[in-house]
Amino acid sequence: MRDDYRQRRSVVAESASNPIIIPMSSHIERARLLINQSRYELATKELQKALADDPDDPVAHALMAVCLAEQNKFDQAYGEARQAAALAPDLPYTQYVLAYVRFQQDFLIEAEQAINKALQLDPRDADHFALLAQIKFQQKKWRDALEAAESGLEIEAEHLTCANLRAMALNRVGREDEAGQAPEDALAQDPENAFTHANQGWTALQRGEAKKALEHF
Repeated sequence: MRDDYRQRRSVVAESASNPIIIPMSSHIERARLLINQSRYELATKELQKALADDPDDPVAHALMAVCLAEQNKFDQAYGEARQAAALAPDLPYTQYVLAYVRFQQDFLIEAEQAINKALQLDPRDADHFALLAQIKFQQKKWRDALEAAESGLEIEAEHLTCANLRAMALNRVGREDEAGQAPEDALAQDPENAFTHANQGWTALQRGEAKKALEHF
């Protein structure tokens, strides 16, 4: 089985709804709300209006990259993400989005470079560590993935993506007992989270608990 568990909503769309401490137009504010509702086509229209007013708005370009990535238009998303990062290289969010898009395209070295820059700019954002953990997991660097996930949880104890990635990494390093509790804790936070259910299912399968696994798949 390929180690591909890429939960876009958990690593990008939620971040798009979090505060970005720079002035933003009403179009961008509406786009952020629409992204949080997974209404990417409508968000794109708002962002096109924002970019018509200011073609060099880095946040608008970054959010456009998010919308395009969520619609599997990764080549276009990369163009927008790269432009956003060029316009505002010291804005953590532009580096984060660039890392995410490159991760989705399987350019893991470039993704890691971008997320490390985001972490240098803002080392207190759990989303940054969540994405780093995903990159490390995809590289099969289980202990590095575990370290990144745990760093994110130190910042935000109930971060679902970090909690799930921690459990997955624990399984890979032979700490299955700890891994089993982690997704249970995550399910208590969000009982409808599909990523957590899948994680719990795979953990049960590894323990030979097929019936319990089916309850989660």
